[in-house]
Amino acid sequence: MNNIDNVIENLKIIQQQFPNGFSSWYETFYEIVDKIVWIDSGLLPTCKKLQTISNQGRSCLYELAKELTDKFENNFIGVKWGSNEYLCYFDRLEEFLNKELYI
Repeated sequence: MNNIDNVIENLKIIQQQFPNGFSSWYETFYEIVDKIVWIDSGLLPTCKKLQTISNQGRSCLYELAKELTDKFENNFIGVKWGSNEYLCYFDRLEEFLNKELYI
C-alpha cells in the first residue's frame, strides 16, 4: 500500500466514525454533555438511566455521551438542519435525548 492508499483508507475510517463530519459530531457531543451535566447537577429533572450510570463513575458518563452522540449523528446522516420546520436541530436533539434518557 502506498501513501495515497493509506490516506484514502484513513479518510474512509474517519467518515465511518463521523458520518456528518467531525464538526457536526463534536457540536452534538457538546450539547449532549451539557444536558447530562444539567441533569447530573440537579438543574433538570433526574432520570433513572443517568442515575444508574452516574453511580458507576464518571467514565461511564463519558461513554454514555459518546454513545448518544454516535446514535444521534447516525440517525441524521446528511440532514441539512433548518431546511424546514421538522429539521430544527435543537428540537430534534431535545426529543432524542428525552427519548433516550427518560423513557
